[in-house]
Amino acid sequence: EMRMRYYHEKKVPQLRWMLHQARALLGGRQTAAVPSSDAEPLVIDLGCGKGDFALLLAAAMPQLRVLGIDANADAVTYASERALAAGLTNTCFRVADAASLEAAPP
Repeated sequence: EMRMRYYHEKKVPQLRWMLHQARALLGGRQTAAVPSSDAEPLVIDLGCGKGDFALLLAAAMPQLRVLGIDANADAVTYASERALAAGLTNTCFRVADAASLEAAPP
């Protein structure tokens, strides 16, 4: 019961706010993000945990590709299973430590 209360009082409002911010940020840039390509824009969720935000974003904005990255293999497995169960084909999850990722050259 305590976990459900946390979920409804804290997690749901956080996810709604994050989705609102993502829509505001990506809404005007969707066509500009990939000016001369048919590729879908990519959003990376570093530290995605069990994939709550990545899955919500993938469901709400199917024109995006969403990549969730987390160092916890169990969380990534769970997130991948959730994506499969939800039928989301525009999201995937990978195990990696964000501190070890190399930045792409500008």
